[in-house]
Amino acid sequence: MLDNGRKNIGVFVFQAIDHFQQKLCEGVEDRCHELGYNTIVFSSFGNFADNEPFAKGEEIILEIPNYDGLDGVILALDTFDIVKMRYVILEKLEKEYHGPIVSVRTEADNADYNMLLDDYKTMDGIIRHFIEDHGYRDICFMTGMHGNPDAERRLDNYKEVMKEYGFPVDESMYMYADFWKWKGKEACDYFIDQRGKLPEAILCANDYMGISVCHELQGRGIRVPEDVAVCGCDGVWATTVCAPPLTTAKVDFHKMGVTAVDAICGGVTEKNTYFSPDNILRESCGCTRQNQWEELRGRKNFYNLYEQERSGNLETTIRSIDLESINTFRELRYLVGGYLPYIHGCQQFDICLQGQVRKNKKGVPYGEPMSDMMEMVVGADDRRKINKSIRFERKYILPKEMVDSEPMILYVVPFHFKERNLGYTVAQMRHGHGGGYSSVYQEWTVTLENAVQDLFNRDKMDQMIDRLTMLSIHDPMTGVYNRFGFEQEGRRLYYKAREDGKNVFFLSIDLDGLKRINDHWGHGEGDQAICAVTACLKKVNKRKAVISRMGGDEFSVVGTCKDREELDRFIKDFKEHLAKEDAKHEYTIYASVGECMLEPNSDKSWEACILESDNLMYKRKRSSR
Repeated sequence: MLDNGRKNIGVFVFQAIDHFQQKLCEGVEDRCHELGYNTIVFSSFGNFADNEPFAKGEEIILEIPNYDGLDGVILALDTFDIVKMRYVILEKLEKEYHGPIVSVRTEADNADYNMLLDDYKTMDGIIRHFIEDHGYRDICFMTGMHGNPDAERRLDNYKEVMKEYGFPVDESMYMYADFWKWKGKEACDYFIDQRGKLPEAILCANDYMGISVCHELQGRGIRVPEDVAVCGCDGVWATTVCAPPLTTAKVDFHKMGVTAVDAICGGVTEKNTYFSPDNILRESCGCTRQNQWEELRGRKNFYNLYEQERSGNLETTIRSIDLESINTFRELRYLVGGYLPYIHGCQQFDICLQGQVRKNKKGVPYGEPMSDMMEMVVGADDRRKINKSIRFERKYILPKEMVDSEPMILYVVPFHFKERNLGYTVAQMRHGHGGGYSSVYQEWTVTLENAVQDLFNRDKMDQMIDRLTMLSIHDPMTGVYNRFGFEQEGRRLYYKAREDGKNVFFLSIDLDGLKRINDHWGHGEGDQAICAVTACLKKVNKRKAVISRMGGDEFSVVGTCKDREELDRFIKDFKEHLAKEDAKHEYTIYASVGECMLEPNSDKSWEACILESDNLMYKRKRSSR
């Protein structure tokens, strides 16, 4: 793994833009920094925008690490929204890794340690607070996805507490949602419209659902908490600035990350460590206003995030326009370097492509293994200047030139275009950046993926155009120029020679007896005879004259010579080589040649020179019959 003489702790977590993931990573980073360890977070954006080709491309994240080079592994399996990858990572660790494994929030059989929430009790205190301190009886519950362990346990906790107090619960009083922000309307429709009355309270199994319910209720003119009380769970910072501030059960995920590292180091003896939440009582349940310091801190966090997102999104838009015009990776390096200050906490950003990708101009197909050799094509660093691509072995994650001696914090994410894998990116973060990454970083990375693919597409288009151009001016059978190529390249040579004051010669050549060869020996032999003439011309072409097949059995040559003697020697050598070819065949291979030499002080035109050599060639052809 990272070759700086330090231990490497690998964290596997999806969607590190969310509260839990950020706080967990922050705790891991802080503890690793204290111990002098490297933190390497292997993160996927997951099923971003519910796009199947994109999700397939994200699966390559588990092919990137050299598992045997890790000294400890921390898993956040419940963040893997591409569910099959939970099983893939466990299989890989079993086969390729031999160190300690810590699973966070999910009890994993093959983990050495589990950092767990007691989800049967996580919301216990909040539920009892609503009943005992506020006297609520008609309480509805909004949980996460059906079958999700956290969602089911929190729902069971609600049912058990309600039963303990003798309050009946029927199916109209709870619903499954998504642990996210988009089900607030559906929840209000379910709990209010279908039941035909307002519940006294709606408890939500996480904060994002709680905030969305508050917004929906207020949009309907229903006051929180005067008409309906609401709470969440987890304690994300947004609960301090939403209106009203949200009552929640706050879990110290930072401490969970710290303890996970301690477990790897042998500082934890029990296999399962449980973390209990603290109840944070605020206005959404009917309690008094939160303390002023917490409110101010929440507003400050909100403002900072707003500014980062606003400036970052604007800069992403501007840079996206710039990316459309790049033609080389050198230009891409410069552009990425200029964007680095807008990625919060990032001091180094590298794009590492699979070894064959840059040559083939396309990503590796879905399902094919990751190459062992990588090429860092972009190395943007606010401390060092990297103006070249560097090849290195994937097992080291980065080239040695990009590795610091101090403990490093790296975020490694897949780099792909749809399901075709290009490689990965590495962001080195400053210690204290807050853990995880921002949505701006995520959007920027996806924008870069599209830009690199566009760059490859432009390269391939340019190659195709070059190829078509070559085909349009070359004779496909002989490989020399055709009539169009003669006009283009021949005239270029002609005008350049005239500018330089050099002698220019023209040759008109006609293969004699081609029709007879075709009629008696076949067109294949006729083609061989044409190619023989071409080969002889190439052998005597010492001064890079322009040779062309004008069509059928006719050839033209334009070039420079010192004097008439050199021109005559060119023609003589050509005929001698042609005689050798003639001796190899049953039929006669002979060519009539006409020439014209143009001296620097002559005012004869291109057309006149060609006409003169043509006329001389036909005159000699007639005299030889």
